[in-house]
Amino acid sequence: MKKKYIFSFLLLITILVISSIYFIKNYKEQNDEENIFENLRNEIEETDEIGNYHSKDETTRMENKEFNNLKQVSCCSVNLKALKEQNSDLKGYIQIDDTNISYPVMQNGTFYLYKNLNKNNSSLGTPFLASYCDIEKDKNLIIYGHNMKSGKMFSDLVKYKNYNFYQNHKIIKFYTLKNDVTIKSEYEIVFVFKTAINDENFKYYNYYKLNEESEYIEFIENCKSIELYNTGIKTNFNDRFITLSTCEYSQTNGRMVVVARKNS
Repeated sequence: MKKKYIFSFLLLITILVISSIYFIKNYKEQNDEENIFENLRNEIEETDEIGNYHSKDETTRMENKEFNNLKQVSCCSVNLKALKEQNSDLKGYIQIDDTNISYPVMQNGTFYLYKNLNKNNSSLGTPFLASYCDIEKDKNLIIYGHNMKSGKMFSDLVKYKNYNFYQNHKIIKFYTLKNDVTIKSEYEIVFVFKTAINDENFKYYNYYKLNEESEYIEFIENCKSIELYNTGIKTNFNDRFITLSTCEYSQTNGRMVVVARKNS
């Protein structure tokens, strides 16, 4: 009997040691991965007017006439052109002020589910645009990111369950490239809801083209039917949207979804 207790005790110690090693290794890996993104964030400084570019070392006046004629956009010091040259899968950069959401957005199927910007293995992964979305043509860009216990990636989306959090974080910024210039667009959050990935009534991830008015109306009505609260923001058929999605653990295969309308 004594030997049995000793064996059980040693087994428990072994399990605890292995678990601790795994936890420490996983924490270090995530911390190292997050440092990659943090280095990118340190380069972000928005401009004070359309056409001005500010970085730590220089100020450059943009002379591109087409760029200066764009409405409701501005450039920033996120050098997406350089990032695009580093990794051609780059589609943009997503940011919500005063949250941990500040990451490049990739597109290559589900490749970046567990890959970083440098295409190396990563438990954090990198936010990615749905493979079927055309960033130029489709009216609803669906972007996925992990919900990490550490609070990284898209974990802060879950905070939108709280209406007060929504009130203080209504704007999503999405930076893209146009003629090798980084363009900033702002999206105002319209809907916040929880759902399940296998919900037969409303598969939110299927509504990305929105070219037909009937499809648009169906999408909006479904969002309204399960929204956590009414934001009071109106939409119309010509609007463009961003939909951010992450895991939500109050139900099996749950998802937390935030839908935002592009400011015109």
